[in-house]
Amino acid sequence: LPFGDGTTPNGARDRESGTMLGAEQKGWFKGQLTDSTATWKVWGNALPIMSLRMDLAELPFGGLHNSVLGTDAWSGFPTEYKELLNFVADEGIANLVSLSGDHHSHGAGSLARDANAEKPEFLAVDFNVSGISSTPQFSGVLDTGQKDNPDFLQLVAHEANGEMQETWNMTLTQGALATLAYGRTGMQTLANWLAPNKANPGTVYVDSNSNGYGLARFDGAECIAQLITVDAPVKESDASGSAIKHIANFRVASWSKGEEPDLSGPVFEDSAPFPFNNI
Repeated sequence: LPFGDGTTPNGARDRESGTMLGAEQKGWFKGQLTDSTATWKVWGNALPIMSLRMDLAELPFGGLHNSVLGTDAWSGFPTEYKELLNFVADEGIANLVSLSGDHHSHGAGSLARDANAEKPEFLAVDFNVSGISSTPQFSGVLDTGQKDNPDFLQLVAHEANGEMQETWNMTLTQGALATLAYGRTGMQTLANWLAPNKANPGTVYVDSNSNGYGLARFDGAECIAQLITVDAPVKESDASGSAIKHIANFRVASWSKGEEPDLSGPVFEDSAPFPFNNI
């Protein structure tokens, strides 16, 4: 493996690439994409296809490598991901939108054929939703930083005016260097200048400390999506349900073969999570 001194053996070198879908289901899925005459191709996706990567290689003098946050979603199946996105490009399939979950966070982004390309080509859009009652992603990364890794904690949260400020969303969308700079200076303009997280091209929104649900509406002209964050389910609610904390609104206009999706948003109703509340 090309890591460290390059002498680490790769036990998976001769193993077949992992598959999320399996050959039969993947063949069916490709057939549905090419045969459909619908304006929109809506992919009900059990796992997020939008990756969450930490751009640790951007930190100067660190000698670190970019890291993937979890490999049990599509991030763990990069060969099949590229196969499907290449298929979408080669077949000229437009208006492909994935509706997914299981990152334990809300997220929205455009999907690149090759996230490492100098100028990524975007081919589809993914909206992933947080769980109604599952523990948010932020709780897990905060626990990891507090217990095991104070250096990592700097990318998750820091103390400001006697209170803990959550910065993990900033790390995922704007980058590790932006988060460290903000933690030391308190200047979000500096963080914005250092953004975005180049390891996550196309990612426009992450709300990692969230419970909630998503709504999507499609017509011939556009897809309108809302990612709705509600109060944590730690107490009994009345018939009206848990109170809404914030709603992030997105719009994707219908696009044609040879065009890239234009994902606009988030536009918030009422409050917004950090760092989007200051943008």
